[in-house]
Amino acid sequence: MILDGRVVLVRSYPIALDPGPLRRTSQSPEAKRLRRELAAWRGDAKLLLRVDRMELSKNVPRGFMAFELLLRDHPEWHGRVRFLALLPPSRTEIPEYAAYAERSFDEAERVNTKFGGEDWQPIEIRAQEDYVGAVAAYGLYDVLLVNPVFDGMNLVAMEGPLVNKRNGVLVLSRNAGAFLRLGRHAVPINPFDLTETADALRFALEMPEDQRVRRARGLARAVLAHSPARWLASQLRDIDAARGLGSDRSKTAQEIEEPFGSVHHGVGGLFEGGGSLGAVDGDADRDEP
Repeated sequence: MILDGRVVLVRSYPIALDPGPLRRTSQSPEAKRLRRELAAWRGDAKLLLRVDRMELSKNVPRGFMAFELLLRDHPEWHGRVRFLALLPPSRTEIPEYAAYAERSFDEAERVNTKFGGEDWQPIEIRAQEDYVGAVAAYGLYDVLLVNPVFDGMNLVAMEGPLVNKRNGVLVLSRNAGAFLRLGRHAVPINPFDLTETADALRFALEMPEDQRVRRARGLARAVLAHSPARWLASQLRDIDAARGLGSDRSKTAQEIEEPFGSVHHGVGGLFEGGGSLGAVDGDADRDEP
């Protein structure tokens, strides 16, 4: 484009994920302890998970309303699925955000009152800052719901599949930036359509294991195909091109890669054990929740 008489190159550079810190957190003693506690809380039920800041774009109330439709139309799922919503607070001093959080809690309470009982509450909200707890929960979900109204990227959609141990299914909004990278392996939804979201949740919960394995492999591979080093090197290369300079940025990418470690190191560990995403490090205990 031409701006003030200058030629300006405009391109998008979707962010990449460094899996190393995520893997180390997932295998930390605290994460393992939290996974055991979550597994005991879940029991024999399927786990539906969402992890979002309490922000207006995240579409939290509609997620609960879609889950309500699932329970209304398919009572066979009563007592057989738990919806865990990890929702750290955000901008609580802003009235609109405070009202949004209150509405989200009210929707969850309404669903619990309508369908829950002494032995089963459909939705549990945990509203505190707990990164390790979120990573631990990533390991256990059967379905991960990411349904933003609009999102630039959404790292939750990329983080979850890297450390999930149950071939979990990603239900993903078409309006999330990550959809361009992960959509072919996810269950797509219109974030405004409650019926479509409810149907997608049911489809994900009932998906045959062979399809779950195939999709889980695809998600992990799609995430690992992009690295922070390549993300930065591509920008440097395009800056050089825009300035009319010639440079070999493949070497730059390798040099940048070294502090991150090889992004593809450990990919075999992800897919060992009949395609299971159970272990993220070679010495990980596969039987540990």
